[in-house]
Amino acid sequence: MNLYKLIHHYDIGDQSAYLRCHNDPTNLALYCQFMAEKWFYEGVSLSNKVIAKALIQYYGCTPAAADSKDKPIEIDMHFARETYPPDSYKALMTSNNYIREGLKEFLLAEGNNEIMEAAKKKAIQLPNEEIKVELYNDEEFFTVTYLSVLNEFKCSRTVDTKHKFP
Repeated sequence: MNLYKLIHHYDIGDQSAYLRCHNDPTNLALYCQFMAEKWFYEGVSLSNKVIAKALIQYYGCTPAAADSKDKPIEIDMHFARETYPPDSYKALMTSNNYIREGLKEFLLAEGNNEIMEAAKKKAIQLPNEEIKVELYNDEEFFTVTYLSVLNEFKCSRTVDTKHKFP
């Protein structure tokens, strides 16, 4: 298995994640990122650690230590995402090879912080427009609404009692 290091061009400090995979996991990592954008919020950028956890739990990769003797193959999630060809994107998103039961719930639970940060940024960019995101925390689904009005930032939370995870 090859050693891979997930990084992001805009990371502050070392936020890399290491894993071992039989095959190049770039498409798998991008699938997780693109699905998070589709399912939750278009501006979300999942952390390297969340993506690595998903690849380990759902796609057969294994955790790896940063101090391995092997030189890792770096995957920069920012550049991989921004330079992904549109035709390849369509093929990736319509392929049944990447679908995994439970992936959506996993990304939602693991990526809450990233999803909320993306929504906050969008609310600041679009004053007077409500930005809603659906989230989950171990016990309940809830919707967070962000609103930026006259340079004041407001946030509200509504629990969805209809949906529960086991």
